[in-house]
Amino acid sequence: MMFDIKNENYYRQQYLDIFCHRKKISVIAKDTYKKDIRIFVCPQLLLEFADVVSRPKIQRYIKKADVNAVKLVIDAYCESVEITHNAKSPIRDPNDLYLLSLAETVNADYIVTGDKDLLALKFHKKTKILLFTDFLETL
Repeated sequence: MMFDIKNENYYRQQYLDIFCHRKKISVIAKDTYKKDIRIFVCPQLLLEFADVVSRPKIQRYIKKADVNAVKLVIDAYCESVEITHNAKSPIRDPNDLYLLSLAETVNADYIVTGDKDLLALKFHKKTKILLFTDFLETL
């Protein structure tokens, strides 16, 4: 499983959704040993996250304390990996290919995202692409 929370067009909605469910994310992360759930990130995703949350347009809606809280969750519960596969896909936004490459690298079961281009794919190989709220229903 991996989380993608970087798309600017849907970032506010997805980011706020993540904060509404932040305690659930922490519970999911803390429960990873029981449910065998692993959350993966890569340097590219972390850089994009940092870039997006530094934008003045986003900072109007998101408090720095909330950004720091997400960073703490990422540091505590996510595994950072280097991408070793180069995904090929008919995705509309080729800048999202690294997320599909990450999914291939870690053999992800899910990509959890609010990005319409990724959601339109529904699957990438064996990886299901779904909204965070839909992911919560699968648990």
